Amino acid sequence: MHLQTTTDRAAHAWRGAMALAARYAVAGRTLEGAHDTTLYVTGAPAAALNAVVSTATEPDVAEVERLVAAQDWTGTPWSIVVRGTPGDELAAVARRHGLVHGHRMDFQLIDLSAPADVPPAPPGLVVRTVDGTEATQYAELVAAGFGTTPEVFTPVATAAALDSPQVTVHVAEERGGPCGTAKTVVVDGCAVLVNVATLPTHRGRGVGRAVTVAALQHAASAGARVACLHPSPEGAALYASLGAVTAESWTFLRSR
Repeated sequence: MHLQTTTDRAAHAWRGAMALAARYAVAGRTLEGAHDTTLYVTGAPAAALNAVVSTATEPDVAEVERLVAAQDWTGTPWSIVVRGTPGDELAAVARRHGLVHGHRMDFQLIDLSAPADVPPAPPGLVVRTVDGTEATQYAELVAAGFGTTPEVFTPVATAAALDSPQVTVHVAEERGGPCGTAKTVVVDGCAVLVNVATLPTHRGRGVGRAVTVAALQHAASAGARVACLHPSPEGAALYASLGAVTAESWTFLRSR
């Protein structure tokens, strides 16, 4: 794949997926700005889920500041998200709003036209999709996988979100009990992979791999040509084994 063109398209898809999450959130809000800049607010108590994001290779600082000013952030953890390293002007805007911590994350791509060889799912493990009727159970599962409370995910794990034709949630089950999950959001032919989580009691047994493979295969069958993700350190080896390559790094500027 042509890396730069694909990276640009995937970056814009990630921004679109976050805006989609905000549109389906109970008290969500989005505001599209100029030059690939978007405000998205989900109301979730997580800075990455409330942000002004620019996916331009050279962010429009004035547009970022305009969108920041368009939202009352009182009581809401939030961030400014940019590709690469923020320049001095943008860093100054962030500091004026108390966003003094920069968290770097790799942005990875997986070519879905050339799937990696993967071992079969563990015996007894079943992977299936879920819809909006199981939104509450999904929020509880992904929260348990990340070691946090369901309130972090409830604002974005709505029935409307899970029933969106762009969104697919896979859940892995063993002996009828959920033990892992992965979510994809397909935007413009790119599958944005998020919320890959396995219960602590089931880690190291191939659950994360099985549910991630199912999610990527489903996205490919739906027409996605590439997947993109921000890997956690714990998941990096898994994604590398599935063909993920680091295209660039992003910066999340936040207050803490």
